[in-house]
Amino acid sequence: MAKTHQQKEGIINKLEEDLKGVKSLVFIDYYGLKVREIEELKKKLKEKSCKYVVAKKTLLNIVLEKIGLGHVDLTKLEGGLGLAYSLEDEIMPIKVAFDFAKTHEALNVRGGVLNEDFLEAEDAKALSVLPTRQELIAKLLGTIKAPISNLTYVLKGNLKGLVYILSNINH
Repeated sequence: MAKTHQQKEGIINKLEEDLKGVKSLVFIDYYGLKVREIEELKKKLKEKSCKYVVAKKTLLNIVLEKIGLGHVDLTKLEGGLGLAYSLEDEIMPIKVAFDFAKTHEALNVRGGVLNEDFLEAEDAKALSVLPTRQELIAKLLGTIKAPISNLTYVLKGNLKGLVYILSNINH
């Protein structure tokens, strides 16, 4: 049954509200996925503070225009279009979508948007292998901490040697 104009307006307003301030979007062709698999994808996205929505391309075009992403042309993207997005992490929806696609051949990532720039599927795939922000921060802290830890270890070794020598002198 066709949606009324009011229903379409409601969908557009809800999507516009949800997508304001979005960090990244991933366009997913969900044709061929079973309902159970789509629910599994939604669950994985939710675990990573991401969301998933399905809407008609014409309505999504209107919403993208309203939120300042009018340069993204959805007519080039094939298949049914699902949208994974995050308001918090730029890379997480991309990572989750590509990780899910590894085990579900029917899922195809058609592209995405990162910081208002359209990403082709290949570009999005390249981003999916990058470490997350938290992983990068942990690596940076480990790198900063390493010289101090090494110095402590070396000094500790010298003190152990001194204590060993002193303990042998008294015997």
